[in-house]
Amino acid sequence: MRCHGEVEEAEKALKYLGFVEGTAGVVTVCVVHVYAVAKDWSGAWRPYIEDLEKRVRDTVGPLYHLVHGKEHDILLFFDHKVT
Repeated sequence: MRCHGEVEEAEKALKYLGFVEGTAGVVTVCVVHVYAVAKDWSGAWRPYIEDLEKRVRDTVGPLYHLVHGKEHDILLFFDHKVT
C-alpha cells in the first residue's frame, strides 16, 4: 500500500516522455554555446544578428513567459495523452 506522497510523486513522473526533459537541457546548453561562438565570430554581420535577435526576443518573449516554469506540467499533459 502506497502513502499519499508516493501516489502524488508517481502521478508527476513522466512515463513515456522522460527522455524529452533530459534531452532539452542538453540541447539548450549546446545551442546557447554555439550561438555565443557564432555571435563572437559574426564580424560585419553583428548589427544584423543583433536586429534579428531583438525581433526574435520580441516575438517569442510572450510565449516564453507564458510557458516558463510549467515545462514539466506541459510534458506531463502530453505524456498522459500518449497512453
